[in-house]
Amino acid sequence: MSDFWGLGDNDIADFDQQKRNERRLNNPHNEPEVQLDQWTLAHLYREGCEVNRVVYGCVTRSLVDEIVVGEIVCSGHIIPTPEHVGRHIYVTKNLRYECLKGGNEISIDEDDLKLRLQGSRFP
Repeated sequence: MSDFWGLGDNDIADFDQQKRNERRLNNPHNEPEVQLDQWTLAHLYREGCEVNRVVYGCVTRSLVDEIVVGEIVCSGHIIPTPEHVGRHIYVTKNLRYECLKGGNEISIDEDDLKLRLQGSRFP
């Protein structure tokens, strides 16, 4: 976050808008930005209550510079959206993740998942 020292809210908003515009230019067919294989949809719990949903897996395609093919990544908080018929697409604040083939769905304590994904990209 040190890159943002001295910037006001409007400067950061302009920077975010510029990144979104660059992503649109690099994705003319509006495809999900990240594709995952060997994926898992995780319902995260804290003290017995579901607090979040994330998807993690091995990246097979990425349209963003921050995520590299072959990495194991974990999405941020999944935003509820309508399901896509025949496709597993999960939407976060900044990216869309398409999960290929069959995957898994688990319920897990938030801290346990962090331990399992040590060394990977976890938000």
